Amino acid sequence: MKQTIIIISLAVIVVTAFLWYRSCQDNLADYWQGQYEEVSAAVELERSQFLDDIEAMQKTDQEKDRIITELKESINDTETAISHKDEQLAQLEATYSDVLPELTRIDNLQKQIVIYKEKCTDLQNTIEKKDKIILNLQEKYDIQVGIANAYRSLYENELKINGVLKKNLSVLTKQYKVNNMVDKIKNALILSAVGYITYDLVKD
Repeated sequence: MKQTIIIISLAVIVVTAFLWYRSCQDNLADYWQGQYEEVSAAVELERSQFLDDIEAMQKTDQEKDRIITELKESINDTETAISHKDEQLAQLEATYSDVLPELTRIDNLQKQIVIYKEKCTDLQNTIEKKDKIILNLQEKYDIQVGIANAYRSLYENELKINGVLKKNLSVLTKQYKVNNMVDKIKNALILSAVGYITYDLVKD
């Protein structure tokens, strides 16, 4: 009977030890589950903000494209007008001659002056528009960098969640294996104890 008590006591101690270890694994699993929920909540808030920022930046980028397109079209129109003025100047210069009456020559020169002034204005406008295109292209570049950084942050946040989930999965896997082992040992000890007790009773 004494041996039976010893065997039962040992079985209780072993099962208790495994149950304690399983409890530790439960606590660890709870901890990492809490970490996952905490990280997920923070990441979800950031994800929403990043997506809103990306959408806003993309709209601004599209607006820059529209502005650049309009500036280019305007430059093309102005350059066409400059070409027409060059043709007019060429005609005036071709018809100008020292043998013409003085009033005719003055009229010719005045027309040339008017066209030159208009051409200078057109060229100045073209330069300003090209400067605006350069400025908008620089702003587009900054926007693209901002979008890339936002996507990078989204990616890094997904890595955070993935890392926590991997850790949680690792703990749960260990917990699952320990539970299986505890169940097997517990069943084996119970069966052994029952068998020994039965044998001891029958023997007596």
